[in-house]
Amino acid sequence: MGSLRILAVALIIPFLLASQADAQIYVADTLVSPTVTKTVRVSVKIMNDAAGQRPFDGYYRSEEQILTVFDECNATLAAMNADWRVELVEILDVRGKSQWFGPFDCDLKREFEAHARADAANYFYRFDAINIYVISELTGCGGYCSIPSSGDEIIIINNRVGILNWSLGWLHEIGHYFGLQHTYQCLNRPCESDHNRCTGAGSESRNCPDVCPDTGNIMGGREDLAVGQAIFSPCQMSELARAMQSGNGIRSKVVEHVETADHATDQCAPASSSLTTETSPASATVISGGFIPRAPAEPIPSGTSNGGSSNTTTCDTGVDDLPPKVLRIDPQFMLNSQRVTGVVIEFSEAIDVSEVQNGVDIAVTYETTPMDGTISWRDENATLVWTSAKALPAGQYGIFLTSEDKTDFQDRSGNVLQANTEGFFAVGFSLDSQGQLLLPSAAACGTGMLFPGLMMLSMVIAGRRRFLRRGCDRLPTQASDFRVPSTGR
Repeated sequence: MGSLRILAVALIIPFLLASQADAQIYVADTLVSPTVTKTVRVSVKIMNDAAGQRPFDGYYRSEEQILTVFDECNATLAAMNADWRVELVEILDVRGKSQWFGPFDCDLKREFEAHARADAANYFYRFDAINIYVISELTGCGGYCSIPSSGDEIIIINNRVGILNWSLGWLHEIGHYFGLQHTYQCLNRPCESDHNRCTGAGSESRNCPDVCPDTGNIMGGREDLAVGQAIFSPCQMSELARAMQSGNGIRSKVVEHVETADHATDQCAPASSSLTTETSPASATVISGGFIPRAPAEPIPSGTSNGGSSNTTTCDTGVDDLPPKVLRIDPQFMLNSQRVTGVVIEFSEAIDVSEVQNGVDIAVTYETTPMDGTISWRDENATLVWTSAKALPAGQYGIFLTSEDKTDFQDRSGNVLQANTEGFFAVGFSLDSQGQLLLPSAAACGTGMLFPGLMMLSMVIAGRRRFLRRGCDRLPTQASDFRVPSTGR
């Protein structure tokens, strides 16, 4: 592709600053106000005693109690604008395994799970849902779930004394299932965690400084969380989405991706037809062989496409003709610090990495200067990590991804990245004197949550490939003067 020179004209629109705790550089509109695109299947089992009876008392021994847990979990997810819900698919009684009725120590969870997997039919162990086992009494915990790297998958819940924060405690354990750590988790091991000290731990692969302060965070250790008010932070939500991602998410097997309307699939329907609304049949929860009717599902428009991480249309041809999108850009932090060392760019689907050249198709600029750095890919190439070759000084930065043609960012079907200005996807950010993310006092390019006010209005393309002169959060006044070496393409 020929080289470019870009002349930008910007319009600044006043806006309210986002909280410093948000700690994102860019968040797509679809993530800011998402529709529900995923349901997490959960299978609940109640361990019975030698007589085949449930516990005589406790907090989670009845259908009504457990249904309340799920209603309150989903109310909390809805209040925080999450794009997923938990779906209770069944409540079953496990009989003939009274050795695990309880009480037993929480440290025996792994042994219990080994038995459940080895005798899946009698423990009703499922491989397409989260398995939650209600134990009459546990010693040492109210609930317990290991993170994915452990290889363990089940969740155990203490019926007699309940779990910290009640229904939200179930959501806390589900957070662990998808890889989230405690907000007070030690970042360097071995060490002792202090429940009263927020460390900014996120998942095994990434810190989440935006969890601090963690007064209302579901993965914290406080006892006063309230239904409808507790939250996962934006960074935690991103990690959850990564674990749920269709096809390559580490826990995608328990996730159902709901079809949502998308104009791109209109071409799949006959020209004379239009979208109609169909109501899905009422769902039901299996309970020990019986059913408890649930409210009908929300209507889903027909002729729809997958609204999850994949952009593949639902046409019978199976042709992917939708462009990949930038979902979010987060700062990459130095270990045990909020000093920024690079950026993490998450796409809506896997990118063809063979077409992406560092310093050409992706550039990170400091004031008028392109920064040296390295790139790496993860999540089966749906996430790009740019790491600076040196410490990043205070000042204004721009991130530029080219999206002109098939020599730039594209998915594996050849669809070119969706741009937010002609020929580019571009956003800006600033760092303070400590190298920490500083939210701008003026809007920056892009239409994400943090930068809604700076809109690129016109571009002139000619001559050498060049980028914006200044960080995107400053009003550009002239064409770029710096150049990226030609690659011969």
